[in-house]
Amino acid sequence: EVVGVRLENGIPIPILSQPKSSIVYKRDVSNSKTISKWPLLPDPWEHRRVEARTSNFSGAGEGLFAKRDIEAEELVALYNGTRTAPRLAEDWSDYRVHLNSDLDIDIPENMRDLDHYSATLSHKANHSFEPNCRWSRIDHPRFGLICSITAMKRIKEGEEVTVNYRLPLHLAPQWYRECYQEYQGRKTRDQTMSRSLIENILGEIIDDLILEDNDKNALIYEQKQYDDEENIEDRRQFQEQRMI
Repeated sequence: EVVGVRLENGIPIPILSQPKSSIVYKRDVSNSKTISKWPLLPDPWEHRRVEARTSNFSGAGEGLFAKRDIEAEELVALYNGTRTAPRLAEDWSDYRVHLNSDLDIDIPENMRDLDHYSATLSHKANHSFEPNCRWSRIDHPRFGLICSITAMKRIKEGEEVTVNYRLPLHLAPQWYRECYQEYQGRKTRDQTMSRSLIENILGEIIDDLILEDNDKNALIYEQKQYDDEENIEDRRQFQEQRMI
């Protein structure tokens, strides 16, 4: 904790207190074999923001949830994993995420359970085609350059965190393709309902305009009839006066 500031050659240098915890965090960059030297040591920043528990999605297992309100564009959680170069011939993994042109990040099968790995938690965020988070990257002081997820909109405390996995459909597992088909079906139904609603509204507006126009024409006709009757009466009175 910063308890003060001292100046050295005009440069402010923070004065730090003695460590308030026995936990020591050290540089812990993964490689192709080891995800972390301390896989059960959680990141304290992430731990204050999110937690993993049973998902609201049926059959999804665990999910990631906000422990406090998170604002749009705020970093939500970290995605550390083993690092491997992208290859055309490789076993499929739902947990593999593209880091950059040189590296992919993956969660080994034996590390997907929180009892074995909980240093970062983004891998617990479930997929959605209408997510509240997007993929991002961060150069972390402990894990190095890793993936992360960032809020796309405000996430309320207790709300489940979701992100679009962006898997290629021709390679994606069956559950992902089914989810995509369901999303497209729902999207089509929503668009159909929207078009129907718009058509109904436009129909009502047109009907109102036609009624309004008919009312105006009726008034004009009545006024013309009234004017014609007045003209006839005026002519009759004029002729009577001439006869007198």
